[in-house]
Amino acid sequence: LDIMNVSDDKDDERLREQYDMESATFLQIWGYVLFLFVLCFQGFAFYVFVILFCIDRMVDKNLGLAIFFITLFCLTFSMMILNYVRCVFANPGHVPPSFVPDSRVSGQDSDGQTPRKFCRKCDRPKPDRAHHCSVCQKCILQYDHHCPYVANCVGFRNQKFFVLFVTYTTLTVVVVLGCMIPGLIMAFENLGSENNTGNPLIIVLYFLCVGICLFMLPFSIFHWRLVFSGTTTIETQLPKAQNIRGDFVYRWDLGWKRNFFTRFGTRPLYWFLPT
Repeated sequence: LDIMNVSDDKDDERLREQYDMESATFLQIWGYVLFLFVLCFQGFAFYVFVILFCIDRMVDKNLGLAIFFITLFCLTFSMMILNYVRCVFANPGHVPPSFVPDSRVSGQDSDGQTPRKFCRKCDRPKPDRAHHCSVCQKCILQYDHHCPYVANCVGFRNQKFFVLFVTYTTLTVVVVLGCMIPGLIMAFENLGSENNTGNPLIIVLYFLCVGICLFMLPFSIFHWRLVFSGTTTIETQLPKAQNIRGDFVYRWDLGWKRNFFTRFGTRPLYWFLPT
């Protein structure tokens, strides 16, 4: 009977591993689909705003304002693209196979041999703040989450690029919304009339940007809050610790200024660049 129970346990474990692998494969494929979707939307937004709205509709009416709109949009749009590319292709912080824990820092279990931080999936020790990603099948330093829109994990090495990407995305849609208000009013006024020269793609882009802004603005605020509190999305689920002043803070909170410096560096020139 014991032999049969052991065999059943092994079969259940094998089925769970197979299910995890199939789920990870699906999420990887879905991530590439979302990656293509993001690229298509970025191209669509550039075409509609710059070509259809600014060049076709505004250049003849107000050349200076059209140039200002294009410059402002291209500035935020290019920074969004650059940070997006860096976030997608950067190593998020894979724990190297050669990692050896320092017992003075990480500590050991009661047997005196097993590291306190040990990944059973990778079958190797891992440092503090590292978590295993079931999609990438790797342990990530300061793992925040696996983002399907960038087809990559967000971790120690690319968190800055991710935060800047969502920030510049928010700024880009805000620029589009602000600049297109006069043109949108005219498009609605001429809608259905014989002298209608508007383009329905302008209206489509505007309402798409409204939806994106409603999602990305609180999302950006949330991730800036994580930066200044020195924590990650997954660590917000852990209990806070009490500091010497009696305040309850996240375990790795060094104060908002030092938290910011550890992620963005100490040189202001590079804070908002994809470097």
